[in-house]
Amino acid sequence: MTADDRPLRLRITRLGSAGDGVAEGPTHVPGGLPGEVVTARPMGRGVAVLEAVEVPSPDRVAPPCSHFLEGCGGCAIQHLALPAGSAWKRARLVEALSRAGYPDAPVGETVETPPNARRRADLALRRRPDGTVAVGFHPRGSAEVLDLRECHVLRPELFALLPPLRALLRRLPALNGRGSAVVNLLDTGPDILLRTDGALDAAGRRLLAAFAASLRLPRVAWARGDDSPEVAAQSGPVRLTFGGARSGSRSAEVARPSPQPSPVPGSPSSLLLGVGLRERESGAPQSPLPLHGRGRDPRCEASSEGEGRTTSEVHQLLLTPQAKGIGPLTMPETLARHAW
Repeated sequence: MTADDRPLRLRITRLGSAGDGVAEGPTHVPGGLPGEVVTARPMGRGVAVLEAVEVPSPDRVAPPCSHFLEGCGGCAIQHLALPAGSAWKRARLVEALSRAGYPDAPVGETVETPPNARRRADLALRRRPDGTVAVGFHPRGSAEVLDLRECHVLRPELFALLPPLRALLRRLPALNGRGSAVVNLLDTGPDILLRTDGALDAAGRRLLAAFAASLRLPRVAWARGDDSPEVAAQSGPVRLTFGGARSGSRSAEVARPSPQPSPVPGSPSSLLLGVGLRERESGAPQSPLPLHGRGRDPRCEASSEGEGRTTSEVHQLLLTPQAKGIGPLTMPETLARHAW
């Protein structure tokens, strides 16, 4: 042991933007909380690994998930009491608005969601040497994959997909080493986009179709790497309700790439909130597309079952300055870029 890697006694003064404790230096100590005195081993580049908490914070609580103590990157502050965590998140927003030039912007109190309520997750995939596949999140600061045995954030319907997904991926040749699975819980059930590092052949498509049928999944999409997704298996409609407006996709698409989107003359672009909104031809000049319910642009309407584009098409919404419901913008900004 050298003098440079001997444990340090540090006092945590604040939480960093990633939920890590920050001591003088600054030295970032993941797992430390403001007011605590801790022992931590320096790892270089201003980071130290927590070894012991000598003086704990009154806001420290036992994390409910065992993966948190293993370094799971899916959650950052499970060891912080909910009221303190909510206050920290609100303070981050206030600080960000202030830096952006809105120091007096009104910010309401944080609304806490219940456990096991998240309807979307971007899961990492990694094939092990024995052929099995780890499905989960990356540990903090690592490219490895922590195989999820439990999760206190995801909806049970999504977490229940993990065992059959592992079994599928073990047999899927398209996954050579690494990939991802984006899962969304829609009105019609779980929706899955698989990204793999290999090509999907006819046998792989049959596997995906059988997987979707066995779990009654309305749709499974696939893409190689960062390529545009295509529908690999679809047995029913895909719908999601946004504030009373329903969007959806065609109800019978199996192992067929979706068509390329056609531009709409005279429009900034089309709005896609994750599940195919249908464009309507219009000769009107370019105008902002409000994101709330009042004054919704008639060129974009939620499609009904059997109508509309598939969600594998990629669209974006470009807002012009002074867009209704958004406030002044200094330049067009892309708010919705990808169908997934």
